[in-house]
Amino acid sequence: MARRRKKRESRPSAEVLIQRLAQDMLRLLGLRVGVRAVREKKALVLYMWGEDLALLRSSEDAPWEAFAFLLKQMAGRSLERSVNIVLQEVEDDPKRTSLRERALRLAQKVMRTGRPVELEPMPAWERREIHIALQDHPHVFTQSVGKEPNRRVRILPRPREKGA
Repeated sequence: MARRRKKRESRPSAEVLIQRLAQDMLRLLGLRVGVRAVREKKALVLYMWGEDLALLRSSEDAPWEAFAFLLKQMAGRSLERSVNIVLQEVEDDPKRTSLRERALRLAQKVMRTGRPVELEPMPAWERREIHIALQDHPHVFTQSVGKEPNRRVRILPRPREKGA
């Protein structure tokens, strides 16, 4: 009789696990705070933003430090190792900010070359950020092309007005 191999459970990365733990804790606390976990050098940085962040950042910093302590303990148990987590307050989601900055850089390229640029396939929310970032741009416009899961954004030069 052949032995059955145990299916190896796929574990989420430390970034994903910590981001989910933080989101769950904040949701249970009833706080509207966005989080994104990013591995940087020797620490895992948890970027946090939102209208309720001030409730964690009170004058004594006790809630902020308590949140960090609980998150480190929970993540350490789940990952079966200690984790260095740094909480960082930011204005906006770093991923959205980088998408907007990228959209503006690519718009400059389209203006400079006069040729369209097509981005790699991306999720709907990322495509939306690109569209929003360039919707009022005077020299380029965007369109989504392709079918899911290979749908992508194309940035094109605006047609010049006659007589301009």
